[in-house]
Amino acid sequence: IAHVHRLASRGFSLPKRNSPLYERQYETKMSHMSRSRNKIIRGALTAWQQDPRGTLDDVAVAAGVGRATVYRHFGSRAELIDALWRISLDAFDSSLAEIQARGLGGLEALLALFDFAAEHGETSALLNTLGWADVAPELQARYEKSLRAMERWADEARHAGEISIDLPAPWIVRCHMSLVFAAWDGIATGHLAPLHVPRYLRQTFRQGIGPGPTPLGGSKEKQQRPLSME
Repeated sequence: IAHVHRLASRGFSLPKRNSPLYERQYETKMSHMSRSRNKIIRGALTAWQQDPRGTLDDVAVAAGVGRATVYRHFGSRAELIDALWRISLDAFDSSLAEIQARGLGGLEALLALFDFAAEHGETSALLNTLGWADVAPELQARYEKSLRAMERWADEARHAGEISIDLPAPWIVRCHMSLVFAAWDGIATGHLAPLHVPRYLRQTFRQGIGPGPTPLGGSKEKQQRPLSME
């Protein structure tokens, strides 16, 4: 407040709230804060993939921002992990809703969910590595609710003969999740090209890693060759 009075005494006038100038300045500030926050989020993914025990200082270095900037947005490591969980769960819930809106169920729904994994699996894989120690009960409940939705699709697939009835739904869902984590580990370490990962996920989930049937128009010899990693 004292600073405002000093400016006024020197002839400076501040923009009035709800005035066009005030709105422009507010939007500029919010845009800058959003960019900084996004850089910190990306920095956390980079730093903690390399060392899951990394600190906020490590995040600041990876994000290319000052330590004070990180602490202005996130007061602790736990707060940043909380933010990562919320981002991941919001995206996951949105994908579930979109799949349901398309009328998909059973195996097709589970396969469609790999499209989400190709886009957001990096965050999910990191959170799985970080564990549950700093995760709020509310977020754990949301996560469990999402898993139950996947288990319903798994049960639909089992009873429709799309997946072996001998495999329980929780196992099917965790196999699905494990493939996502494996895919992002391969991407992060440079062993897999992101462009091909959705196909690898779908094929492995549907057929496993055996040779499977001969593809249309291809020889059995060609079909049995390993998929290219390029």
